[in-house]
Amino acid sequence: LEDAWWNLWLRFAGPDLSVLPGLDLVEVDRVASWTAGNRIVYFGPETVKVSFDAKTGMLGGNYVDKAKGVNVTFGGVLLQEQGLVTGRYATPAWFGKASGLFSAEPREAD
Repeated sequence: LEDAWWNLWLRFAGPDLSVLPGLDLVEVDRVASWTAGNRIVYFGPETVKVSFDAKTGMLGGNYVDKAKGVNVTFGGVLLQEQGLVTGRYATPAWFGKASGLFSAEPREAD
């Protein structure tokens, strides 16, 4: 990735991510920064916590958007040749144990 701010897309796609009735939220895209020190930083009203293990290529975390009723955990693995992290997200057990696609990929500068 280019060493710049807002160089990463965090993407969630699949079944409804929200527990709120009447809100059908099947896709969420958020912009984050993957720093040269392998920290992933998010600036926004939602809570996004991400950790990355450079030794194993594993990435994991959680995404919470209280206003939209979203609370998911996610994880994936870095496919270095493709420049992509791919994996899954899971909703809380009390919500019905749904899961969907999680990915993190480079974002081109505007």
